[in-house]
Amino acid sequence: MDIAITAVLVIIVAYYLFYYSGKKKAHGKGNKAQTKPKNNMKYGKWVGGGLGWAFGGPIGAILGFAFGSMFDGMQTGKYAYESGTTSRGDFNVSLLILSAAVMKADGRVTKSELEYVKAFLIRQFGPQVGQEQLTALREILKQDFSIADVSRQIGRHMDYSSRLQLLHYLFGLSGADGQAHSKEVSLIEAISSYLGIRMPDLNS
Repeated sequence: MDIAITAVLVIIVAYYLFYYSGKKKAHGKGNKAQTKPKNNMKYGKWVGGGLGWAFGGPIGAILGFAFGSMFDGMQTGKYAYESGTTSRGDFNVSLLILSAAVMKADGRVTKSELEYVKAFLIRQFGPQVGQEQLTALREILKQDFSIADVSRQIGRHMDYSSRLQLLHYLFGLSGADGQAHSKEVSLIEAISSYLGIRMPDLNS
C-alpha cells in the first residue's frame, strides 16, 4: 500500500515538473517580466529541512494536497528523500497532523487551540515558517484520516525522544482551552500506544 501511494505521488510531481516547465517557457517568449506567485499559497518552507519517510504511506497521502504549492521547494532539492531518518521536515509534518487530530477530537476546533499551536510554531521555527505551517494546519484540519495508520507510520520511523516530545506537546494542546476534554485525552493515550511510548514515560 505504501509503495502504491508513493508511486502516485511521484506521478503527481512528474506532472507538475512537465506542466511548470512548459508554462514557464511559453510565458518567457511573450513577456520578459514574470510575476511572482503569491506568498500566502507557498508551502515551500513549512517543512523547513526536507521530507524523509513522511513522503510515503498515509502521511504522504495527506500531504498530497500541498504538492502543487510545495513544488518550488522540490525543484531546488529541499525535499530530499532520506529513508530511515527523522528530519526536521518529518517532525514538523507529524506535529501538524497529530495536532489536527487532537483539535478535532471533541468535535470542535477552538480559537485558544489555534493560538496555542501558533505560539508554539512561531517560538520553535520563527514568524515566517510558523505562519506557513499554521496555514498548512488549516488545510489538514479539513481532511479525514486514520490516526492509527498515521501514528503507526510515525512510530516505525521516528526516534523515541522525538515521539515523546510530540506526546508532551499534544497534552499541552489538549489543555489549551482551560481543561482537557476526555475525548482528547483518550485520543492522545491511543496515539501514545500506536507510537510505542512506554507508560512510565507517558506519565513523566
